[in-house]
Amino acid sequence: HALEYRGGRIDGVVVIDEAEGQQDAEYQLRIAMSEGRVSRLTVNRGEEGQLQAQELEVQVSASNITTTTAAALHAENQTRLLDLHVDDGSGLTRQILEATAAKAAGEMRPHPTALLDTWRAAISLLEPVNVVIPYAHDIADSFPDELVRARRDFKKVLALIEACTFLHQITRERDAQARVVASVEDYASVYPLIQAVIGPSMTGLSDTAREIYGLVKTLSAQKGMGEWVRRIDIERAARGDVASRVTVHRWTKRLAELGILEARKEGGAWEYRIVRDLDSEAIPLPQPEDLRASYEDPDDAYEAQDQ
Repeated sequence: HALEYRGGRIDGVVVIDEAEGQQDAEYQLRIAMSEGRVSRLTVNRGEEGQLQAQELEVQVSASNITTTTAAALHAENQTRLLDLHVDDGSGLTRQILEATAAKAAGEMRPHPTALLDTWRAAISLLEPVNVVIPYAHDIADSFPDELVRARRDFKKVLALIEACTFLHQITRERDAQARVVASVEDYASVYPLIQAVIGPSMTGLSDTAREIYGLVKTLSAQKGMGEWVRRIDIERAARGDVASRVTVHRWTKRLAELGILEARKEGGAWEYRIVRDLDSEAIPLPQPEDLRASYEDPDDAYEAQDQ
């Protein structure tokens, strides 16, 4: 609970290398992400030794980054974050082994410091500005509303568009209030990221988990849809580039927790069957091409929306 006792203001990025290290601070981090401040009422002794109530507070305007090998974080914290899942397949493991060997052999190229310096110089030219998204209603109209967490997930979509517009503010139009107007190109730039990151976040699943789900679906179809599939058969089918035995265990358990698979133990072996169609749960957002047809000129689009 040292966060509140620190006092003052925290900007930049709060990095917690392992999520296990934040277990006793889940509440404080959640409040910091939502409210931008964390406070605690405590008791200290005054100058004359008497006990006095004192409120400790720290202002937080920082991003939070953490890592974990677990299938999910605290459920209420996870809705406030973007999930980036690492590929568990042997293909990426092979690339990592080769890169590690190249470094040990002295074959790694030096970091491109000139490119980093160029990026830092470009970032320094940016100004604090407000961003408006004239096509926000178009996205909201098609955004799924079955889950309560959609209220936060939709804000993530808008935040990605705003971030892209902010980075391109020098080449974007401004409205009468000097606000930077997001172009359709900003939406097109982040659209793949929305589907790859926020889509899986809404179910808390990685690409590997979806591949494992696909294996269960295929094996089930071979037996007859709705039939039980043994985990050992899933592990055999996943060998190679999909996932290891441990990964299959972790994600089948998570799929069952989310109600996508039903699990049972039959004769000492775990079996699963599909009870929720995951393939129909992609975010049905408008295609960038569709928005281009309606918003060819960001200024005209925004003026039309105002009217």
